[in-house]
Amino acid sequence: NLTKVVDDMLKCVRSIARCESKININTGLPPLVDPFLSPVVFEETMKPVRERISSVSQEQKEGALALLQEYEEAYNSLVDGSAEEEVAEFLEDEHTFAEIVEKSKSYEDMAE
Repeated sequence: NLTKVVDDMLKCVRSIARCESKININTGLPPLVDPFLSPVVFEETMKPVRERISSVSQEQKEGALALLQEYEEAYNSLVDGSAEEEVAEFLEDEHTFAEIVEKSKSYEDMAE
């Protein structure tokens, strides 16, 4: 889940003290330690970011699945070996020149 990346980044940001917590205006004293001087990232700011990441992720997923479906429909016979069987069966029978050209063209089109 990509929104977990955002959550992990926020966790890291929130664990680092702001630079103001290290400033010491009184010379000779240890740095100020103030729990209120930590980075503030409001949830209202992050909610639209998470929603946008989720929607873009879903759009990308749908596009990838559609492309996979198109690929499977076009080339699955080459992958699973059924095209090889089909060619072997085709070559066992007698065919006209036009039929051979048509069969050859179908595989040629697949390569383009």
